[in-house]
Amino acid sequence: IINQINNNMKTTFVVNAIKILIEARNKKYGVGVSQLKVEDTTRSWSDHPILKVSGFEAPAYFAQMKPFLEPMVCSVEIINDREVELVMSNHNT
Repeated sequence: IINQINNNMKTTFVVNAIKILIEARNKKYGVGVSQLKVEDTTRSWSDHPILKVSGFEAPAYFAQMKPFLEPMVCSVEIINDREVELVMSNHNT
């Protein structure tokens, strides 16, 4: 149980850090086309938290960060030209 709690805390920390990173990026570029939107979600068959990031340049932004995020932080799944899913890893222990 303690390991599960620690894993949940680390995952929450990572999710919040990514949200802060996106918020800082949005602030830098101002309101408009380049804004990225973040949605917390999960898949029905998986309990791993997922951040769904959408907006202009979202795939390009996270494709650049993919080497730094995978496999320890999250997997970067490019859905289409405007949407990316960041599936949190269970390797955060």
